Amino acid sequence: MVFRKTSVDLKERAISLYGQGHLSKDICRLFGFFERSLPRWNQKFHEHGGVVPPLNYCQGRPSKLDSAWIDDLIGGT
Repeated sequence: MVFRKTSVDLKERAISLYGQGHLSKDICRLFGFFERSLPRWNQKFHEHGGVVPPLNYCQGRPSKLDSAWIDDLIGGT
């Protein structure tokens, strides 16, 4: 099976069924995703309160300018 994006509401519904005691293999067969995905989504749900973790805003290359240089550039002095 190739990679395909699963919608957030489908993940949440699967986690809900999993929490109600349904078997993971039945849920995965019903929704059409791998059985390895369900425990991963369940872990994210319990760690972050949702199946999608919050965005990491500390991505990318570190700035070469420190705050003093940025203040000088913005202030125009």
